Amino acid sequence: NPPSLSSISPSSGKQGDTITLTINGANTNFNAVSNTIWINNGSYSVNPGSVTVINNTSVQAKFIFNNASSVGNYTIHVTNSLDGALLLNNAFYLNVGTNPAAIKSISPNSGMQGQLLTISISGQNTIFQQGTNIIKLVQGTTTISPSSKNYINDSLIDAIFAFNSSYPIGLYDVVVDHYLNTATLTLSNGFTLNSNPNPPSLTSISPTSGYQGNTVAITINGLNTNFNSVANTVSIKNGSYTLNPSSITVINNTTIQANFTFTYSSPIGNYSVHVSNSLDGALVLNSAFNLLAGTHPPKLVSISPNTAMQGQTLTVSITAQSTNFQQASNTINLIQGSTSITPISSTAVNDTVINATFSFNTSHPLGLYNLYVNSYWLPNSFTLFSKIVSIAPSSATQGDTVIITVTGVNTNFASATDSVWLNNLYGQTIVSTSITVINNTTIDAKFIFTNSDFSGLYSLFVKNAIDGTNQILNAFTLNPAANSPQIINVNPNMGYVGYPVTINVTTKNTHFLQGLDTVRLTDGVNSFYPTSMSVVNDTLITANFTLTGNIYQPTYLDVLVEGHENAVLKNGFFVDFAIGISELPFDNNISVYPNPSSGLLNVVLNKNIDNAQLSVIDVQGKLIYFPNQIISSSIQIDLSAYQKGIYFLNIGNTNSHFVKKVTLINDKE
Repeated sequence: NPPSLSSISPSSGKQGDTITLTINGANTNFNAVSNTIWINNGSYSVNPGSVTVINNTSVQAKFIFNNASSVGNYTIHVTNSLDGALLLNNAFYLNVGTNPAAIKSISPNSGMQGQLLTISISGQNTIFQQGTNIIKLVQGTTTISPSSKNYINDSLIDAIFAFNSSYPIGLYDVVVDHYLNTATLTLSNGFTLNSNPNPPSLTSISPTSGYQGNTVAITINGLNTNFNSVANTVSIKNGSYTLNPSSITVINNTTIQANFTFTYSSPIGNYSVHVSNSLDGALVLNSAFNLLAGTHPPKLVSISPNTAMQGQTLTVSITAQSTNFQQASNTINLIQGSTSITPISSTAVNDTVINATFSFNTSHPLGLYNLYVNSYWLPNSFTLFSKIVSIAPSSATQGDTVIITVTGVNTNFASATDSVWLNNLYGQTIVSTSITVINNTTIDAKFIFTNSDFSGLYSLFVKNAIDGTNQILNAFTLNPAANSPQIINVNPNMGYVGYPVTINVTTKNTHFLQGLDTVRLTDGVNSFYPTSMSVVNDTLITANFTLTGNIYQPTYLDVLVEGHENAVLKNGFFVDFAIGISELPFDNNISVYPNPSSGLLNVVLNKNIDNAQLSVIDVQGKLIYFPNQIISSSIQIDLSAYQKGIYFLNIGNTNSHFVKKVTLINDKE
């Protein structure tokens, strides 16, 4: 016989009544223990003012319903330690009272755009309480909330509204979410917002221009504005770029001053000025400020010392201009191709100087490195040398047998097993036939050279388990013998990117064999192989090439014959761009201006392009300008000596290539 609630009496009432409910149960224990009683309509609940237990199955509870109590069905709850939680769903219904809560009036009942207005809201049968009422003016999808509100008494609230120029004019409903969210009171069309006959606007600023790298105090002038009455938000914009001021000073209702700091990453050009507040709305003065290019853009100036040796730990001082180096927030690297060397520690001395300590090991490639700090580059600014400091002799002739004495510093030749070899640009390796260790820093290596070895420059390598692999670049020259294979003619000796060309390579002192000897073109990094070839006789090979891929500048290629007999002709073939070059889209981070130009062109790389080189060709594909230098961030080129017309500016490296059409409008004939 489980306990339950069976009925209540009365089963209904209305707002504004005080009602004593008699709650009846079955198998209950109301008289034996303490009871907790309440009723609820959804999230709205009412606790009784008093409770009287009649017997174990009957209890009376007095409920006070105010004019804001929620209308509808209520569930009855009785809980105690013996019966548990008992409920009787939808047992009581509360009807609308004869004096429901309502908004009686508001004063004033109209306002104007641009006005800060205090509105008094009067209610009837309301129980307003401080901090528990949500007030708003509503017109369609527009809702205006007050900036503040103040409870006066149960039936009166004051609310301060700021009406800005963006709010639509016309009739608004006055809405009050009554305390504890028990009711939403609405006075339809209770407030009218009128237009401002003298709308606010921005009229001028001073100054109207500035430079990158400077902080500029801009005075903004308005008409019929309210800068001094409310909080203001100020900004300037160039396209999608937005700059906020570091500080704002309100002079009066029509004048405000804002300090803007322009860095060298701030885009140059026209900026619109924006001022927003709760009374004036969003005000804009388009194209009011012009940001000009700074005269001292941030860049890396030097690294000192600028050389090191494999195996060395070295502290370098990096100097820049117009930078803002900060402690522990700098990214520093020495970069060569895919190799990036990071310092083991760094210290920002000031805004423009950083000291960085690097540890160079034998696995780091030798040669030139680009310095990278944060977003800035200093190309080819640091050189890493080998522990090998010299070799003697430094040359020989094909057919010679030579003992080369290798001298190192801080090496361990006598403490480990050594390997010594020569390697050239074309991938040929000549290994020493024997090695004699003199001491830890001197070693003799014997080489036997044949007529089939490529003539030209070789780098020497020494490897052991302690020192790793060390090299001395292009330190040895192998001269051709009088009777060695030699290329004496390449015909034709030039071609165009993307176009097929048949090359006849004529040699002397060769005995070419079909299928054993071939022709290759190379710039030392990239190699180009024929699509087909044929040995004509002992001294002539015909090869068909289509030169595509990894050619981004007019350039010279070495011509190689290799197989059972090897020969090379340095810079024996020139690759150019063909007539009718089309423009390839520039990366968004590359700028060329002015275009058209009277001769002086500015080329700006807004991001790093490793080993980027520049050239200019005319419409016939002829190379007219090639500075033969790596571009780091910007360069100015002078084409004023050339006739007016169309030219093509090329920027590229081994990974990417961009072509931009430029127009010269000078009077040079």
